[in-house]
Amino acid sequence: MTFCHRKAERCFHIFGKKMPLCSRCLGLYTGMCLGAPILYGDVEHPWWLGLLLIPPAFYDGWKQMTTHYQSNNRRRLLTGIVSGFGMMLWTDTKINALFSLPWLT
Repeated sequence: MTFCHRKAERCFHIFGKKMPLCSRCLGLYTGMCLGAPILYGDVEHPWWLGLLLIPPAFYDGWKQMTTHYQSNNRRRLLTGIVSGFGMMLWTDTKINALFSLPWLT
């Protein structure tokens, strides 16, 4: 199950067929998949970096919803990828913090 609205004008089309996700959701899921290997690595990064990368997709969607601004599918995809990657960075810092609690060691 997905929470995507799947509006045809906001989806990419391949060979005339509408993709099952809008471009922003596709970007979010792609960013999460690209960021997933971070969960298994030992790369240290600050917690705020993930939070810094999350807002672009939400801002783009909010601006489109509240004004006459109309985003395009490329921008939706790009901001979705950045935000999805940021979600994984932030998740990684929170998981690392959880498992570094003294009562778990």
